[in-house]
Amino acid sequence: MIKTANLICLSVIFACGQLLAWQEVGDESQRPAVKQDELPSGAIWRIGEVGPSSGNNGFYHLAYSPDSKFLATRNRENFVTIYNVATRKQLCQLEGGDGRINCIDFSPESKFFLTTAAVEDEKVKVWNTQTGKLESEFGSNASLAYFSANGNRVICLTEKHVETYTFPGGEKVDSVKWRSQNNERRHAMSRNGRLVVVSTVLNNRLNQVQILDLENKSRTILDGPTEEIKKISISQNGLWIAASYSRDPKIRLWDLRDPHNEKFVLAKQKQTVQSLSFSADGRFLVSTSWDNTSVVWDILTREPVAHFQGHQANVNSSAFSPLDLTLATGASGINDSSVLVWDLNSQLFPDREIPKAFDSFEVIWKELGSNFPAQSFMAVQAIVQNGDQFVEHISSKIGVELQGNSHDEIKKWIAELDSPKYKIREAATQKLLAARGIADPLLHEALIDAPSTEVKYRITLILRQPIMRPKINFDQLRRLHRSVFALELIGSLKSVEVLTAIAGGHANIDVARDASDALTRIQVR
Repeated sequence: MIKTANLICLSVIFACGQLLAWQEVGDESQRPAVKQDELPSGAIWRIGEVGPSSGNNGFYHLAYSPDSKFLATRNRENFVTIYNVATRKQLCQLEGGDGRINCIDFSPESKFFLTTAAVEDEKVKVWNTQTGKLESEFGSNASLAYFSANGNRVICLTEKHVETYTFPGGEKVDSVKWRSQNNERRHAMSRNGRLVVVSTVLNNRLNQVQILDLENKSRTILDGPTEEIKKISISQNGLWIAASYSRDPKIRLWDLRDPHNEKFVLAKQKQTVQSLSFSADGRFLVSTSWDNTSVVWDILTREPVAHFQGHQANVNSSAFSPLDLTLATGASGINDSSVLVWDLNSQLFPDREIPKAFDSFEVIWKELGSNFPAQSFMAVQAIVQNGDQFVEHISSKIGVELQGNSHDEIKKWIAELDSPKYKIREAATQKLLAARGIADPLLHEALIDAPSTEVKYRITLILRQPIMRPKINFDQLRRLHRSVFALELIGSLKSVEVLTAIAGGHANIDVARDASDALTRIQVR
C-alpha cells in the first residue's frame, strides 16, 4: 500500500450599480474583515460575521481574478470589496449606489475590474484594482460584461444588443441585436459574446429557455421546466449550460454539443438553488441553496464530489478560484453574513492509501474512465504521484506525437490570412481549419481586431464550419480529459510537451481545447 499526502492541485468564474466613491481601508483592527475561529470542516478562510450580530448584510456576488490573487465580494448593501487572497486582507472598497451590482469581472492580467448594473442610463465602469481609480465608463443598461481574452475589448449584454467597446477608450466597435421579441428576458452570455441565453414567457406564465447563437444566427429551445428561472450559468469553455428554477431544488444541465438530447437532472439539495458557478476549466459545477449547503459536481460524470455544510443561512453566491482548487461561497441571513473559502483539493485528493494495484498504468488507465469520481480521481492522484514516469504512458495511450501547433504558429497563420498571395491565404485557412482545437480562441480574438475585410471573412468562414467530433465512448472520453487534468497537475516540462501535442494535434476538439486551456493556466501560474 502506498500512502500519499494531499496534492497541491492546480485547476483552472466571475457581477454593479451606481458606484459613488472608493474608500481606502483604514486600520485593520478598527475594520475587522476576517474571522477565522471555529471554521467548519473543509473551510480555510472566513470573511464577514456569523451569529445574531452579523446584521443580515450577507454576500450576493463573488468573483476571483484570473490569477487567483484577488477576490471580489458584493454584499446586500451593494458594497464591492476587493481582498488580497495571499494576505487575506481587505484591499479597498466601493460604495454602491441605487442600482444593484450584478456583475464583476477582472481583466486578464487582473490589473482592472469592471462593474455593471442593469438600470437605465447606468454605465459599465472599469476600475484599477490596486488604486481604485475609475479608468473608464461606457455603454448603459448592461446586465453582464466581460473583458475579452486579450483585455483590449469589453463585451456587454444590454437589453437588446451585445455590444463591444475598446479598452481603454470606451469606443463602441460592434453591436449585434439579440432581442427579437418583447417577451424575451436575458439571463446569461458566453464570455466571447457569441451565445446569449434567454427565456421567453408563454401565455403570461410559462418560461421557455432558448440559446441564441449570434455568430451562426441560430436559436435552440432547451427542454426544461416551465417555472420561473432562478439562475443560469454558461461554462467558460462554452460546452455546458446549467439552470435552476424557483421552488425546485433540482438543477438542469445541458451539453451544448448536442442540445437536443435529454437534459441531465442533478438532485442533491433540499431547497431552491440560489447560485450556479462553473470552474474556469469546466471540470466542476457548484450549486448553493436555501438549505445552507453547497454541492460540487463533477461534470464528466454528473456526480457530486463534495458537499460543504458550514453556513448558518441561505447560500446565495459562489465562485471557483481559477488556478487552485478552492471555492468561495457567500451566505445571507440573520445568523450568517459571511463568505467561506473551502479547500476542494482535500475532498478530491484526500490523504489516503492508494492500492498497490495502482502501480500498474494499465489499472490506472482503466480507472480513469470510471463513472465513479472517487475511483477516477484516485487514478489521477496516482499519476501525479509518479510524475514524469507515467507521462510517456499517457502520450502513448492518447495517441499523439510529441509535436503540435504552438500559439506562435497559429498567430502566424492568422497573419497569413491577409497575405497578398491567394495560395498563402488558402493554405493558412486550411491549416487553421485543421487546428481548431487550439486555434478557435485565437481566431475569436483576431476577429475582433481583423485588419481587413478578407481576414474577417476567412475567420468567420472557419468558425462557422461545423466541428467534427469523432464518435467516442464515454469511458474513453473521461480517460482523455482526466489525463489532461493529471498532466496539468504535474506541470513538468515533459507534461507541458505532451499537453502541447494534444492541444495542437488531437482528433477530438474538446480534448484539444482542454489541453490548450491547461497550458494557459500553467503559463499564468
